[in-house]
Amino acid sequence: MSNELLMEIFEYYDLYSLFYSFDSLNSRIGHILYHCQVSVDFDQVKTSDFDDFIGDLLPKFNAKNIRSLNVSNSYEVVLFTYAESLIYFTHIRSLSVKDIRSGLVEYIFSVIHFSRLERFIFGKCTDKYWRVCLIFKYLLNSN
Repeated sequence: MSNELLMEIFEYYDLYSLFYSFDSLNSRIGHILYHCQVSVDFDQVKTSDFDDFIGDLLPKFNAKNIRSLNVSNSYEVVLFTYAESLIYFTHIRSLSVKDIRSGLVEYIFSVIHFSRLERFIFGKCTDKYWRVCLIFKYLLNSN
């Protein structure tokens, strides 16, 4: 199978599933993994693996190859704890947040500027919706 075909197949996986399923197969597959466009879905990361995911896997991966980020209330506190990990998401084109406090979304937009963000999906928010205007202010000012 060609490298290009494998890369295209791997783009359907989220980063966590991709690396924990395929990284140790062989050196060729491992090399291809680090050059794929991937999504990060924190809901797919097991709580017991989160430290390794943030501390070991993300730093090895080229941030330019992370195309989207999905965050929900499960990892709200963790994102504040690992705020420095947000630098790995500066090149994403899609951000999806759901069931989290709008304050966290404001925090995400205040810490980094998403220069390539094309799509922002704002799901259910657990506090007042009036804060959404502040979030969009960060979004508009980051481009």
